[in-house]
Amino acid sequence: MRKQTKLVAVLSAAALFAIGASMTSFAATRGWAQEDDTWVYLNSSGERVTEEWKRSGNNYYWLDENGEMAKNQIVESNDNYYYVNEDGVRLANQWVSVENTDDETVDGKEVDVLWYYLGTTGRAYKSNDPDMLKNSLINGKRYFFDENAHMVSGWTTTMDNGSKESTYYLGEENEGWAYTGWQFLEIPEEIQGEYDVDEAWFNFQSSGKARKSTRAYISNAYYSFDDNGAMLDDWVEATSTTTLASPDSIKLDNDDAKSFYNLETGNQGTGWVHTYKDADEGGDEKWFYLESSKYNQVFNYNGKDCKINGTVVSVKATKYVSGDQDVEELDQLAAKVIKGKTYLFNKEGVMLTGVYKFENTVPCSGGKALEPGYYYFSKKGGSAEGRMEKGRTAIDYDGETYTYYFTQNGKACVNQVNDGAVYNQFGVRVEAKDGNANQTYRISTIVGDGNELKVKTGLSYTDGTIIVSSTGKIRTGSVIIDDIRYVIKDYVVETAYDRHDAEKTPLSGDDNVYVPAVKVE
Repeated sequence: MRKQTKLVAVLSAAALFAIGASMTSFAATRGWAQEDDTWVYLNSSGERVTEEWKRSGNNYYWLDENGEMAKNQIVESNDNYYYVNEDGVRLANQWVSVENTDDETVDGKEVDVLWYYLGTTGRAYKSNDPDMLKNSLINGKRYFFDENAHMVSGWTTTMDNGSKESTYYLGEENEGWAYTGWQFLEIPEEIQGEYDVDEAWFNFQSSGKARKSTRAYISNAYYSFDDNGAMLDDWVEATSTTTLASPDSIKLDNDDAKSFYNLETGNQGTGWVHTYKDADEGGDEKWFYLESSKYNQVFNYNGKDCKINGTVVSVKATKYVSGDQDVEELDQLAAKVIKGKTYLFNKEGVMLTGVYKFENTVPCSGGKALEPGYYYFSKKGGSAEGRMEKGRTAIDYDGETYTYYFTQNGKACVNQVNDGAVYNQFGVRVEAKDGNANQTYRISTIVGDGNELKVKTGLSYTDGTIIVSSTGKIRTGSVIIDDIRYVIKDYVVETAYDRHDAEKTPLSGDDNVYVPAVKVE
């Protein structure tokens, strides 16, 4: 697109004739004189004046090295540049262009046309420093000029006030003004090797400066830009000083923190974000939580939130399925309360689901630390996914259902009777299997070696026999299984005998039928 210019009216042939008439009125030995088809200016000795400006009326004219009045050309005088039109008049307050016949480069670029802007005195805008471009606001748009008064176009980087380097995009060679706002542009050729694409989004401030190496608040959202100014739409290391909407700057508080910027749109994700893990774009998407109070860093990225009272805690945990270890031990876990619900995150910031056994205390942002024990973070979809569950909870694994009871702090009941049921050493409710209505269990196999089953306050057993139904209800009173009557006291079988035995002869201990109770003193 051609730059729109409005040339100052030049002298008409009649006006030039009038000037010529006035010029001839000077004495032949001093002043203007017409020689052949050109005008010259004679000094008091009758010699031609050369390389000098002479005035006639309100206009200035240039006498070249031969003393002839210059026309239609750029004039260089005292390290400044001017332009005279076809009538020789020095122009002012306007754009002019000339064909680049000498193949000059402008800011290292090849151009077909050289553009100049002539100020109020006719002097072209130019830089007085070869290492710095002149920055000028013309008719509401910002332009840059080199030391030869050439308007610069395309991508350019220059020093601002001689101290800070800034990058601009100045349009095509017949535009030259600094672009502002969002622009989808071809990546400069010299850095294209750093990218997988040829074009990218850039954002320019009202001054035309490209946002580079920064995170900025633009149109109610945060965006980040790399060292070249290209908008980032991926995981970003939040390590550098970041400019916000306010004039203040902030420094993110963890060198290993990460933020996610949405693919294509580029705006920073906030709150919950469902996306792939860093450097795993083809992998399954996971849930992450970006903390607005910490400039939308990923919660617990690289285990940064594993602290209790300011001390880093190496949290150990194992994921379990129906009481069996499912994955290797995890560490650097941290929990966070979000809108009243507690969630668990690994050291990559991924929200975790399933049953986990914590070997030691897990830090919890916004809530009480999670004590060692079993916890369940919902595998259900929708809004329930990932939240720590409380109360009686049934969990399905490969078609099998396992029931737990989680207290108000989220910790599973383990080796105890609660809510009328028995929960084993893994927190799983003990139930009658294989279609049996009731089934006996030996306490030591439920609680594990050296552990106790707490049946009520102040009463525990290290061994003995209990009976549970298919729904997990712990039986009391008297129960008959396979013609054996079991008499139960305080949830534990006190005696057992053949129900057809009129003498009710107690059975001796049998692992598969009956084991006498061993009470904890």
